[in-house]
Order: sequence, then structure tokens, then C-alpha cells
Amino acid sequence: GFLKLMEKFAKTVLFGTFLAEAVFCLYLGFAGKFEAGRAFWFTIIALAIGIYVAVMHKKIAKAGDCISVASTALLSMPSLMATVYGWMVASAVLVFVLIGVAMASGKHWRVRERSARAWERGDWPEYTTCNWEYHGGWYLVTWILVVIWKWMWAYLVMTQVYFVSGCVAQYNFDRSLVTKAMPLTLIKLAFTKSAGTVGKSALILQFITWVKKKTKINGKNCCCLINPFHWPVLLVAAILRCCCITCLKMLNKFALIFHVITGDE
Repeated sequence: GFLKLMEKFAKTVLFGTFLAEAVFCLYLGFAGKFEAGRAFWFTIIALAIGIYVAVMHKKIAKAGDCISVASTALLSMPSLMATVYGWMVASAVLVFVLIGVAMASGKHWRVRERSARAWERGDWPEYTTCNWEYHGGWYLVTWILVVIWKWMWAYLVMTQVYFVSGCVAQYNFDRSLVTKAMPLTLIKLAFTKSAGTVGKSALILQFITWVKKKTKINGKNCCCLINPFHWPVLLVAAILRCCCITCLKMLNKFALIFHVITGDE
């Protein structure tokens, strides 16, 4: 359903997304009690989105054409779609591995009872605390296993990018060479000849995920959320953050796709 939609109406969906963003900004600016400052800044942001679309409309339309062609390729290769869904199911096995590691680690943690003091009504009464504490070197072992698990998950994600992009590229270059076994052949290459490139892409993806987690804007790390007048600035910061992180992800995928097509490291 979604692929069929993107095959026929990719441009409409892209331009409609920008329109929805501009309308949402106007809604944030004028909804509820009217505030001139808030309405002004959100109107500026909505106008900026409109100016961006007006300037970049040719590139947006070209991106729509690329999405449409890719959707056609995916719909024309049932074996690729079956491999994609099968790969998603196989990747779920890693979740059970992580659960097993957590369960094994939990057996080596223990509850330790301590005492502490807190200022209350002019005195320092003592009270009892109970905390989970690791025993022996299991904290380090668990940390190493979780790091390895995260890298393996990123490796599987980039492997999917590898074989999907390879099949789509081959479909557009020479459809006569497309076979049912091509997705499995590309998966084999991702774990053999191209293992180094896929592994580096996985490390970069893991780093981007870490940056995304550390730069998240919420009530705990941003006191400006309390003041509504700061919301437009926070919205711009959130948009820039999203654009930078998305750009890094796309550059990482672009480098891997370039490797799939050309064979260059």
C-alpha cells in the first residue's frame, strides 16, 4: 500500500509534507490565547519553509522521481520484498539475545542496604536505603556485551541498506540481470568481501545514534521549555538538530550505496 502510494504520488506526498509543516507552525503560533511574539516567530518559520520549497522545488521534484523509481523496483521484485521482511524477522533474534544477556547479568547483581542522613526539621535523621549494585566484574562484562549488541544491530541495519540498494540499482541499470537469488547473494557479499565497509558504516551509525541521544531536547536538559516565548527558538534548534542528524545518516547511507554500485572503498 505505502509503496504503491509512493510509486504514483511521491511528489504529492513530499510537497504535502512541507505544506503540513508550515500549517502546523501556524497552528502553534495562533492556537489558544493570542500572543504577538509567539505568533510572529512561528509565522516567520512557516514563511521560511515556504521560501525553501519555492527555491528547492526542482530538487524536491527530482527526489520524488527517485522515490517513485525505487518504489517501482521494489514492487517488481517479490523476492527482494520477501527477503526484506525475512531479514526483519531474523534481526528480531538479537532482541532475545539482549534479553538473555540482561537476565544472566541480573543474577550477579545484589541489593545492598546502606544508611544515609538527610536534613529534616533542624536535624539529620538517619534512614535506610536499598540500591542495586553489581557484584564482581559483571558490570564491565555486561557493558561490553551491550556495546557489541548495538554494533551488531547497526551492522544488520546497514546490511539491509546494502542488499536493497544493490537490487534496486541493478534493476534500473539492467533488469535482465536481476535474479531471485540476488538479495541473498548481496547479503553474502555484505558479510564477506564488503564486511569492512559495512562494519565501518555500522560504527558511524552507532555514533550518530549516540549523538542523537545526547542532544535530545526535553524538560530535563532544557529549562527554556518553561517560557513559551522561547519555544520558537527551541523549534528552530530542534529543526536544525533533526536536519544535521538526518544529513549524517543520509551521508553514511550514500557512502555505502556508492560502494555497492561501484565497488570502491
